[in-house]
Amino acid sequence: MGQSNSSRGPRGRPGNKKLRRVNPWIFWAKLILLVLLLTATGFGVISLEGIAKLPFQIVLGVLFAHAIELVHQCLHKTATGRTDVDHFLGMVLGWLGLVSLWYYLYWHWWHHRNNGTEEDQESFGYAYELLQSPSRRTRILGFLWHLSQLQHYFMALSRMYLAVSGRLYPELKVTTPEMPDHTARLIQRDYRIMTAILSLAVLASFAWQSTLVLQLWLVPLLLAYGLAHALIELPEHFQCDHSTRDVSRNTRTIKAGRFMRWLTNFNDLHREHHYDPHIPMDKLPTYAQSLQGQQEYKYLEVSYLIFYICVLCYLWKGNPAVFSATYGRATLLCSLLLMEGQPCYQGVTSPIVSRRGSQSKAAPSRVRSKGLHRGERPRKGDDQ
Repeated sequence: MGQSNSSRGPRGRPGNKKLRRVNPWIFWAKLILLVLLLTATGFGVISLEGIAKLPFQIVLGVLFAHAIELVHQCLHKTATGRTDVDHFLGMVLGWLGLVSLWYYLYWHWWHHRNNGTEEDQESFGYAYELLQSPSRRTRILGFLWHLSQLQHYFMALSRMYLAVSGRLYPELKVTTPEMPDHTARLIQRDYRIMTAILSLAVLASFAWQSTLVLQLWLVPLLLAYGLAHALIELPEHFQCDHSTRDVSRNTRTIKAGRFMRWLTNFNDLHREHHYDPHIPMDKLPTYAQSLQGQQEYKYLEVSYLIFYICVLCYLWKGNPAVFSATYGRATLLCSLLLMEGQPCYQGVTSPIVSRRGSQSKAAPSRVRSKGLHRGERPRKGDDQ
């Protein structure tokens, strides 16, 4: 798989080749644990009545978000070490969150190659442009919209409709002419399968007058999945230095506890992942230790809690400096509690915002249609 300078970290050090070796049993253990947790939580949902179901449905939604983190490892082909198996598992797991493996794969590798440039783009419906508004009200409302992930659901339903009508493939070729034919066809096939499964589930529910699909999938999806997924993903690059391709400056690492490290599938070590995306996620802690003292962190957070305290402070005051280690945690907490001082918004334009904003002057002109984006051709082997 190709890799640009934006993702290229220290190379040639002893042990990197060893770290890239995949132990498939580790991923199978993760998958078995997920299935057991889904089964136990689902049993809790169907065993209880009324509002007592709600906590279990929230947990189901969070488990769906964890499944998408496993999809992320599958598209990097570091799950079982076998491309066909990894892609199949990623495809099935992605259906829980209405995520197409192939759409995710194409744009995720595009993101790895273009991180720190104006061409950067994520594959989910994030609201970065609203979060960076000079208006406090817009930032707060944008954050709520971002957490809802409603844009992701709308875009997924739109692609499902286009796929069933046979128009998704030509739309992809129009909006993204550089996309290989087989990738566009795989994306269309993925959304067709999703539509078929969803349609059969709805028909079965009506035939047997059952609400299981509603209770075990739709409610958890809308209630907790989008929120959990957005909270997991936001710290990775938000308000980092996007003017450089230096991974140590445009990507954030968080010192997560055991639970968050499991939930994110080691994606808290995101700087390390961008340095070498070919290292299996479970080996990133070892890789991080090897980087200590060799690469400076500009964005290193002590926990997810502290990061989101920074986010709340930023939403209120509009000052990106709260994400800098030099800002001072005591100052941050006082600022958050007292909410004093003049907002000192500093426009830090993210290339992701420019890339997604249709009116952005910084973004090159693109052909746009029905929520689809133009990108660049993945390097040979990235989408195989």
